[in-house]
Amino acid sequence: MPHLPLDGSARIPGMPADVLSTVSWAAETLSREPRQLFHVVRVLLSDLRRATGMDGAELYLADPQQSVLILSGYAGKDAEAFLEKCVFHFGEGFPGLAAAGRQIVETRNLESDERYLRERVRALGYHAFLSYPLLLPHAVVGVLNLAARDVRQVEAAKRSLALISPLLAASLYAVMTSLGERTLERVRQARTPRDRALALLEDSLEASSGLRAALRPLHGDQIETHPDQMRPCGCDGKAPCPAQAGQICVSGMPELPCAALPVNPHVVCLPVWDAGEVKAVTTVQFSARGDLHAESVAPLLWISRLAAGALELPTTAAAPETPVWLDIETLGAFRIRRGGEVLSPKDFRRRQAYQLLKLLVTRWGRPLHTDELCEAL
Repeated sequence: MPHLPLDGSARIPGMPADVLSTVSWAAETLSREPRQLFHVVRVLLSDLRRATGMDGAELYLADPQQSVLILSGYAGKDAEAFLEKCVFHFGEGFPGLAAAGRQIVETRNLESDERYLRERVRALGYHAFLSYPLLLPHAVVGVLNLAARDVRQVEAAKRSLALISPLLAASLYAVMTSLGERTLERVRQARTPRDRALALLEDSLEASSGLRAALRPLHGDQIETHPDQMRPCGCDGKAPCPAQAGQICVSGMPELPCAALPVNPHVVCLPVWDAGEVKAVTTVQFSARGDLHAESVAPLLWISRLAAGALELPTTAAAPETPVWLDIETLGAFRIRRGGEVLSPKDFRRRQAYQLLKLLVTRWGRPLHTDELCEAL
């Protein structure tokens, strides 16, 4: 999926300047083309920052399980400082507190507010920070953050967010649901369990610009988009897998750690939830060139949200195959039974194979020369 520059300099032709018009444009665009999510988010944040007079704007999206918030877009200067921490758990830091409490969290004394967890932003002289939750009755969709050095901008920013947040929350939720519905349709059209898993993986790659992907059910064989080309996960059968326990794991990201993941190439391991349980782990590998965008994680989680049930993943490990025994009777008529079923010479692909077995059994323990075999057959 293509991305716009962080400073929002790239604009779509005909893009309105007014922030309310921008939100309406964003809602309409996302309803038609949900895979343009990050185009729209970055343009929206850029216009919102300018309209409110704030210095930085960022959007965190919540995962479907309502446990973490993941950075999905930023507009403004000092991007590296704001990227110091890209993930907040519910109840952690300003975004997490806003999500957990479903209310605005703000400060005009950022330099001394212990709730704020990004020291590099604080060191750059920012004084005002505002976290505004994007809410639906049944879910927290995400959190909008605005930051400024001038505290006089806060009240105007709050009024703007109060106007746009309901429409923005509904639009973002609709986009995430639409991504999941499209994947669900592809999964349902597939005929075999393997094809269903591949449909999910291929949609995941398309949405995230990943290189390769694999689905590792808790019970069953791993399925890969590019067999034998993915670096094996260090958790694979050797150590407890955090993703199997419901954790999101991203290589090189300290907020979402997994000691078994390689730092290079970039890899994410995401739990696949179904009926309140983790049924599999999706692993997506990204290019070794450049940084892994945290923004890819939330859409990947939402894509698998609806499709997981249609994958029809096994719920228990396959029972080991019971060995089939051959019973051979040599007293009286010569009979062979396999699993209790009598075999006739026709059940052997070649009649000579039946005769050879009969000869070897009846001459058991006695040497048999090649000439004798040829004559007997």
